[in-house]
Amino acid sequence: MITVLLIALAGIVSVFIATIAILAVRSAPEDLRSYDVPSGTLVMTDQASLAAYTEMATAFADMGKAFDAMPEAERLATVRAALDGMGEAKSLEETVVPVDAEGVSGEWVLPAHGRVLRKILYIHGGFFSMGSPVSHRAMTTRLARECDAAVFAPRYALLPENPRKRMVGDCRRAYAWLAAAPVPGWPTMLPITVAGDSAGGNLALVTARWASRQTGLDHPASVVALSPATDATMSSLTRANRKDDILVGPTLDPVLKLAPLVWRLAILAKFKVWPNDPEISPLFGDLSRLPPTFIQVGSSELMLGDSLRYANKARAQGSDVRLQRWTGLPHVWHLMDLDAEAARQSWQAIAAFISDPAGASSGPRDDDRDAVAPFPDRTTASSTQTPLPKALP
Repeated sequence: MITVLLIALAGIVSVFIATIAILAVRSAPEDLRSYDVPSGTLVMTDQASLAAYTEMATAFADMGKAFDAMPEAERLATVRAALDGMGEAKSLEETVVPVDAEGVSGEWVLPAHGRVLRKILYIHGGFFSMGSPVSHRAMTTRLARECDAAVFAPRYALLPENPRKRMVGDCRRAYAWLAAAPVPGWPTMLPITVAGDSAGGNLALVTARWASRQTGLDHPASVVALSPATDATMSSLTRANRKDDILVGPTLDPVLKLAPLVWRLAILAKFKVWPNDPEISPLFGDLSRLPPTFIQVGSSELMLGDSLRYANKARAQGSDVRLQRWTGLPHVWHLMDLDAEAARQSWQAIAAFISDPAGASSGPRDDDRDAVAPFPDRTTASSTQTPLPKALP
């Protein structure tokens, strides 16, 4: 009897070990360490901007600590409400128009100056579980104003209430709708930029790659990703920045203490997608034939490596991807909406790229490694077109 039990136990252990081995191989990331070479443009942040952003990031981090003791569901609801409150408190000159995009709700943000030369699909960040078009109005209003754009921000499905495939599907539907939708009060079809920050930067890269391979659908003219997450396996993180990243470091620190396989299985359970699948980790996809892409990231970010590897791999596969590394700035500093020189310069670079993705006005190409970026005066778009109405139907 004991012998039979031992044989059965040995069989169970063998099956368990084999299962773990299969899961480890199936979820393992591609070794992309060869793409860790610093590249792109290193932008030296002025000291006044650096101090202002560091102070703001520290305040955000301290505010986040106050929520840590809450039960998870209460904490998530509280943070979501707090983020939306920031957006609602923003004084708006731009026109905001709620809209339904084939089942995906969202809002148009239209520039107050009434000049529209392009459309932007803006996908907000928030760890895939928080944020909204309202919370990110600091981004969408600035894009509308600086880029002469009608910005559409979708309210895509969030975790934990929805699986990853639902949020990806929402972004695809939003893009397809935007490609066919005229801007309110504007009769002509316009080129589309796909943009996003952090988790939204991840979705922007995934959505743009998908859209650029569709037939019968207008392809993106360009892509802008701000501090994007490109690798859900966490194998691309710049661990040397672990203590310097004020915002993301404390959140991911417990994760970095886990065995890599444990984390990858947790991602599989949470997102219902293998962590090395390009649908959640755009870094591991085919990065050839991408639209012109512009990435900004802080040099001290934990996710700096996500941007470096993505840009280097895409360029190696023939795509035009430009990267700016800003010294010392925190994760998605743009959302802090500060009146700082670094804010002016970074938005100016974004506007220059979107206005002319294939040209030189967006600054040096990535093969000019570690050059300090010039910021040319933005070329003012022609104002001869009919302005948008202030009151829209």
